[in-house]
Amino acid sequence: MSDSPENDQFRRFRESAEPTLKEFARSALPSVTKTLSGGTWHPYGFAIWYLHTVPQLGKLRLHVWPDENRKTRPWGPRIHRHGWHLASLVLTGTYRDVLYSDSAEHPGPGDWRPVAPYRVEVLPGNKRRITPEDGTLYIRQEQDREVDASDMHYIPAGKFHETLIPSDEFVATLVLLGHEQGVGSSAVEDQRLGPRVHQRSSLADSEAERILDRLQARLRASRPTR
Repeated sequence: MSDSPENDQFRRFRESAEPTLKEFARSALPSVTKTLSGGTWHPYGFAIWYLHTVPQLGKLRLHVWPDENRKTRPWGPRIHRHGWHLASLVLTGTYRDVLYSDSAEHPGPGDWRPVAPYRVEVLPGNKRRITPEDGTLYIRQEQDREVDASDMHYIPAGKFHETLIPSDEFVATLVLLGHEQGVGSSAVEDQRLGPRVHQRSSLADSEAERILDRLQARLRASRPTR
């Protein structure tokens, strides 16, 4: 990795995020999960709880992929990139994703595939507008990752990725979403769809209670005994 200002900023974000996440998981998370309520379904099938904002770093969230009854959006792109750096501590289970290289022009030989780009906009009322953009991008798989409990993983702003958590696995992560880096959030898919708006749905009280109870039990089971 070169010593560009962007990469240096990502390195500093990583260095600050890891101790912050691990200390919160150790000292605060067990009690915080007992008081959480609500929550929102992400269209890729995981539940989100906003915890608080960490000064100088960004938003702290809890992400949980339950092993049953996930609510997913049945349409639209899944390979996407954020406009911010992301740091994540796996709390339980095994997190899996794929990172992609991308190019606005065909790079030549290799397993590059053409995809349609989409702009993702945040709208009031917890909605997202997904709008096709002109042109074609080319992507190829760069890295398949499996990250076990207690380990960290990171995604720099502007890096295309796809999260792949099997539907029968229970996985939870503690996540820091850094500040906007001027990249813009976007997504890609093989086919070109018309513009659409997705309304994110809130978790029912019974869903939130069931998921959080499972998480608390997993955290207790993994806690070392004295």
